[in-house]
Amino acid sequence: MKLFFVDNSGEKRYLEYEAKTRAELKTQIGSPQFDYEGNSYSIRNVQAETSSNSVFPAVLGGALGILAGGLGVAIGATIGAMAGESIVETEKKEVNEFNSSTL
Repeated sequence: MKLFFVDNSGEKRYLEYEAKTRAELKTQIGSPQFDYEGNSYSIRNVQAETSSNSVFPAVLGGALGILAGGLGVAIGATIGAMAGESIVETEKKEVNEFNSSTL
């Protein structure tokens, strides 16, 4: 999960923090406000988005399956896709939790 805010010029800016809620982010920053390039922003404006790519585990599984031949590629890709989907679903829940959190 990646945390970001939109600056005054409309650009999406990513934060280097990892937090499950805005209250946790406030604790890490030490204030409900933070400065970026001389401007003050509120933690209330921070949003979360997913960072997972569900295709990568399928590709990795398929690549590892090459060692076992054609059937290994199919099985490896399937297992990788299922693992990737599980990771994505977990991250979507975390994103929703952060985005619905308050200070």
